[in-house]
Amino acid sequence: MPPSPNRPESAKDAPPEEPKRFIRTLESDAAALQEGSRPGFTQVDGQGGGASQRIVEGSVLPPPLPPPKSAPYAPPPPPTPASRVEAPLHTYTSDFSERLKEEKASTATVLAAEGDIGLRRPRRSFALNVPLIAGGILLIILGAGGAYATYRSVSLPQPVTMVPVIAAPIFVNEREEVSGGGTTLAGALVISLQNPPGAGSIRLLYTLVATSTGNDVFHALQFPAPGSLLRNISAEGSMAGIVALEGGASPFFILKVSSYGDTFAGMLAWEPRMSADLAILFPPQGTTTPAFVDEVIANHDARALRSPGGRSVVVYGYWDPTLLIIARDENAYTEILRRLSTSRTVH
Repeated sequence: MPPSPNRPESAKDAPPEEPKRFIRTLESDAAALQEGSRPGFTQVDGQGGGASQRIVEGSVLPPPLPPPKSAPYAPPPPPTPASRVEAPLHTYTSDFSERLKEEKASTATVLAAEGDIGLRRPRRSFALNVPLIAGGILLIILGAGGAYATYRSVSLPQPVTMVPVIAAPIFVNEREEVSGGGTTLAGALVISLQNPPGAGSIRLLYTLVATSTGNDVFHALQFPAPGSLLRNISAEGSMAGIVALEGGASPFFILKVSSYGDTFAGMLAWEPRMSADLAILFPPQGTTTPAFVDEVIANHDARALRSPGGRSVVVYGYWDPTLLIIARDENAYTEILRRLSTSRTVH
């Protein structure tokens, strides 16, 4: 290719111009800020540059130094024990010698003083303690005696008082002991009637003598009843009592019999004199009818003695072939039958 006419010959032979290089470093920025100008790039000449130029051109930094080796651990030396100060040894001999030096006394003088102290020491008198000792011994003896007496009174068996069991064929609300026999016992029953139990209640009357001898109140009253009746009445299962109702209180008897036929025959034989013999307990209501009559009370057959006005004086009958009932009127008779029907056990 022919050369261009517009290009000078010197330009052909001149070497190509190297491109300009610029760099911006922290040092140049800091210097520009101090001068009050705006930081910018700085041209780098071709002969090399400083450390900044080598960094830009990719020079290798020196490797970091290894950390220093730590010294091996050395334990602290053990503490030096403090020197012990030996206390001086004191003995009785050394103390005695020092005391002699301080007092400027001799051994004989000290021994003489000790002897005088022994002579002046008062003797203990035991004469004053004799009453105290005697009193203490006496108290000990009295205490031992009291303890023994208490032990004897507690440990010995106490006498047992036997309380008699008063049996009754029906439930009773109260119990009262009466004493005596014959008219005296009948008077005790009258006194009990003057202080009757509450309405609807029944009080049992008993005597300790009759209970312990196997007898009963009916026998103890000593009524002049026929022997066929008295011989067949058993004390066990019989009772005498007072029944209180709205119409008043009256006595009654429940008699345990061993023979229905013999006792019924005895009651029939006693009917003409019964009102007079029982007058202290069943007072007559004026003039009475001459004889008992058959009646039915609470579906049970009974024999009743009434006044001309129809008031009952004495009623008797059987609950069963073994129990004979004697009462004042039909109300008392009915209450006894009711209790017999609800209580067949002995109370």
